[in-house]
Amino acid sequence: MRKPLPQIEQLTIEKIVHGGQALGHALNRPIFVWNALPGEIVDVQVTRKNSKICEGVATHIVKPSPLRIEPQEEHWLSCSPWQIISRETEKEWKMSLAREAYIHAGIDVSQMGFVESPSEFGYRNKIEWSFAANEDGLPSLAFFSRGTHVRQALDMCVLASPMVTKISQRILEWIREQTIPLRSLKSLIVRSADNGTAIAGLFLKDQLTFPTYPQCNKELLGFHVYYSSHKSPASVVHGVLHSDGVETLSQRVLDTELIHGLNGFFQVNIPVFEQAVKKIDEYIPQDRPLLDFYGGVGSIGIPLARMHQQQLTIVESNAESTTCAQKNIERYQLRAQVCSAEAEKAVEYISSDATLIVDPPRAGLHQDVIDRIGVVQPEVIAYISCNVSTHARDIQLLSKWYKVTFLSLFNFFPRTPHVEALCILKKK
Repeated sequence: MRKPLPQIEQLTIEKIVHGGQALGHALNRPIFVWNALPGEIVDVQVTRKNSKICEGVATHIVKPSPLRIEPQEEHWLSCSPWQIISRETEKEWKMSLAREAYIHAGIDVSQMGFVESPSEFGYRNKIEWSFAANEDGLPSLAFFSRGTHVRQALDMCVLASPMVTKISQRILEWIREQTIPLRSLKSLIVRSADNGTAIAGLFLKDQLTFPTYPQCNKELLGFHVYYSSHKSPASVVHGVLHSDGVETLSQRVLDTELIHGLNGFFQVNIPVFEQAVKKIDEYIPQDRPLLDFYGGVGSIGIPLARMHQQQLTIVESNAESTTCAQKNIERYQLRAQVCSAEAEKAVEYISSDATLIVDPPRAGLHQDVIDRIGVVQPEVIAYISCNVSTHARDIQLLSKWYKVTFLSLFNFFPRTPHVEALCILKKK
């Protein structure tokens, strides 16, 4: 029988670390804690333990920090664990943690900027819900409790856009009307656009059909029910059980309408994303071809190519995103092409005469991409990242050939520890 995980009493919190957790020391190892702030003394329930570290959640705040504020919702730890600090403190911590990572990599941060989100709540245009039973035993939307595999039933989330909230409530009511068993419910993805429209996909672990479905209208443009095997924890489509309306939304980025789907990648905070695209435009030459690696539906490359009539190549591995990218190109009759491939398998597209734009996943640039950059050395690289640590690592690797001419954080995800960073690199 597995031993119960320990509780730690009276743990003194020392500082906030990369990833957003607080750090203390006990049991002869570092303890990484959620719901704790520097200077606090807390009791902790350990949620994960190995020979080197422990992770946990503070269950009682013995001595609170003056920085602590009341969160906006009960499930805040699951979605936005920095709801317990002010926006000013959030900015200070994000800047401090980023500086630490960049300085460690030998990068000058003296001119590093910070672009704030106009909204701290209601900014997410996409939410993926799980399901759990509420106090009345009814299916409810849910998130996983922080650091566990336990689903926490909730009403709604303050991070969700108003349209995501409205459509999610409507579909939940239908789920209850149909008395769909909780065991059959895997997830619900709802995505909205700024024009007041949305699409939604319900993922079921059983191949069920129903006498009625939510009707599409001027707000809900598409509703789809997918079979997704219980053998996979992810929302993977293994079959289509019902499909009504469209499968894509149209979202304006700067002056460009871009279609995107339910399951591909698209930025969740458009106003801040637009500021990043504008900044890229300030630094890249207008007379060179553009190469948009990890390009998604073309949300960076297509608006820029339209502005300056530039030739464009988008490299993207997700099939849904490449289909949308091709349609976006055709809509505007651009001199552009889409390469459906993983970035490291398409390095031959990187050339010395094209401006390179990269927006990789959290793991950062593949070594093959970095090696190719070193061989051909494009004049300018715009590198946007969702992980400051790998961003700093990659910039350090590229510093053999490039110098940093611009560096700024963009607060795509207020009230969370996550932040995006943009660096413009120019050849030495």
